[in-house]
Amino acid sequence: MKKISKLALTAALTVGILAGGYTNNAYAISETHIKVGTEFSLTPNGKLLQVQDSTGKTVNAKTIDTMDAYYEDSERALHSYGTFNGVRYVDYDNFPVSKSSTVTQAYSTTNTKKKLTALNSKGKTVNVTVPQNTKVTKVNATWYKGSITYTTYKKSGKKWVKQTKTQVVYLPSKYTKQVPQWKKLTKYTDEAYFIPWEREGITLAEYNSIKIGMSYEDIAELIGGKGTLTSDYSSSYIDYVYDEATDNWIEVPVENLSQTYAFEAPWGYGEGVFTFENGVLEYKSQSDLR
Repeated sequence: MKKISKLALTAALTVGILAGGYTNNAYAISETHIKVGTEFSLTPNGKLLQVQDSTGKTVNAKTIDTMDAYYEDSERALHSYGTFNGVRYVDYDNFPVSKSSTVTQAYSTTNTKKKLTALNSKGKTVNVTVPQNTKVTKVNATWYKGSITYTTYKKSGKKWVKQTKTQVVYLPSKYTKQVPQWKKLTKYTDEAYFIPWEREGITLAEYNSIKIGMSYEDIAELIGGKGTLTSDYSSSYIDYVYDEATDNWIEVPVENLSQTYAFEAPWGYGEGVFTFENGVLEYKSQSDLR
C-alpha cells in the first residue's frame, strides 16, 4: 500500500534500553533519517512534549538537529540517541521581572515622607514621578527601587536652565507588577522514541489479499511500490505434444522465465516474497509482516 503522510513524531526519555538480550523478532531495526523540526514526546507513542514559545504560548517542542533513528518492532516506534548532545530542542522559560504598574510618586528613600521633587521652568517645586513600566527590583516586602531620568531646572542669572538627572528612586510595592520575560533555552533528552510515519511497504493484510495467478504488475499496484528482483532465471527446452490427427509426437519449443521479487515491510525486517513463472504468481511467502 502506498502511504504518504506528514511526519507525526513522538519521543521519550528511556533508561537502559540497550540492556539485556533481544532477538530480531522482538527488536527488528530499520534505519531512517529524522529531520529538523520534528515533534516528539516523553513517552513512546505518547502525548507530544509541549513547551513555551517567545511569547509564552504553549506549542509542541521540535528537534533542532538532524539525526538517524532506528525502528523497533517491540515498541512500534523509532529510537534515536540524537547527536552527541542528545535530542535537542528549544524551550522558553519564564524569568519574570518587576515593573511599575502605573505612573506614581517617586521617593528618595523608603519613606513616604521623602517625596522626590524638582523645579519646573518657573522655579516652582513639583513632584517627580516614576513612569509606568519602569523596571524595578525588590527592596523589602513594601518597597521597590529603580533608576529613572527626570527633568529639573536650575537658576543661572535671571534664567532657569533645564537639567536632566538620573537617580535611583523608591516606590511602594502596591504600584508594581510582575511581567513575564521569556528566555530562550536549548534543552535536550538523552535519547528519544519517534512514532514512525507511514511510508511505502507491504502489510500483512495486503499479503493475504494477493492470490496465486496474479501478475507482478497487479501486485506492485496493490502495494503501491516496486519490489526488489532477487532471482531471475530463464530456460528453454523442447516439449513433445501428441497430435491425434497425425498420430505423431510434435516438438514444441518452450521458453520459461522464473523471477522472484521481495517487497519489504514499511518498517522492520518483515517482507513478502513472490515467485513468478512467465509473469504469473506461482508461489508466495512472508516473514514478520504486520
